[in-house]
Amino acid sequence: VPTMSRAMEIINSDPEKIETLKNIRKDFTILMSSLVQSRPSNLLLPLMVKWGDSDRIKVLMARASLIRMILDTQMDLKFYFYVLASKDADLNTVNQLEKIGRTALEALNDYVNQSPFHLKAYMFRGLYFLENGNNFKAKLDFEHVFKLDVNYLEVSKYLYSTKHDDRDMTEVAIYKKAENVRFRNANFILAVQLFEELLDKEWDSKVRFRDEILFNLGVIFRNNLKFYDKAILTFEEILKIPDSFRHEEARYNLIMCHYYHGNYDAMEKVTKEFLKKHGNSERVPRLMMINVVMKLMKVLKMVLGRSLHNPEDFNE
Repeated sequence: VPTMSRAMEIINSDPEKIETLKNIRKDFTILMSSLVQSRPSNLLLPLMVKWGDSDRIKVLMARASLIRMILDTQMDLKFYFYVLASKDADLNTVNQLEKIGRTALEALNDYVNQSPFHLKAYMFRGLYFLENGNNFKAKLDFEHVFKLDVNYLEVSKYLYSTKHDDRDMTEVAIYKKAENVRFRNANFILAVQLFEELLDKEWDSKVRFRDEILFNLGVIFRNNLKFYDKAILTFEEILKIPDSFRHEEARYNLIMCHYYHGNYDAMEKVTKEFLKKHGNSERVPRLMMINVVMKLMKVLKMVLGRSLHNPEDFNE
């Protein structure tokens, strides 16, 4: 890096070389960040979105394989292999996929179906749809990514490119502002005002944003403002939305809100629903432990209440 700084002084009079050096520096930073974090995929992801040069992508994939071998870190190179094929830049790759009975889109769908939080998969499938002229499906994937992380890989730029209604774009901008003031400025009151404003307005994409807006409000009410009554009402609204992927989180947060309130009957009811509907959740062991504590608290509360009415029992 000091050598690069010295080079910058030498070529200061040549704007073209300065720009080249800036790009080298940027790529170097991405590479070093990936090495330090032991996530070689970080090297590939931002570059694959912007570069259409299939040969360069192949080089990056080979480099990532080498990094994986050296650092012994886990990385799903197959994912990037399918992404490369999905861009139709490599006919041989596409043909190989078809020979084993899988199209590039089928492969991307498999990754999307792994988890609603697999943002890389949604991002790449959105790019696939965009490049193949399916703007509506691209918009749905970009919206999904945007809802969960408004700043993920410049997703807002791709969302705008799908030609949303102008009014929708205004509301999308408000959503982004609410997320940024929440996470960057910790201005939770303003974030709540912006999210509630979005719920009050009518806009075309509102039906697809509603559960995430409610979830964001519920989290702020529970974790940041400690407004447990409002949080409970908000999470209950999410459960009324069919097929929302936030049902598990909503029920878990409801359980915790009732726990903080000391409403053990309501907590027990929601816990039973959670275990019935989300039995494979990683939260189950924690909830089982909380359930035991809850039952002990109910017994203790009952004993204390009875003792207050019968002091002789308490003395005994």
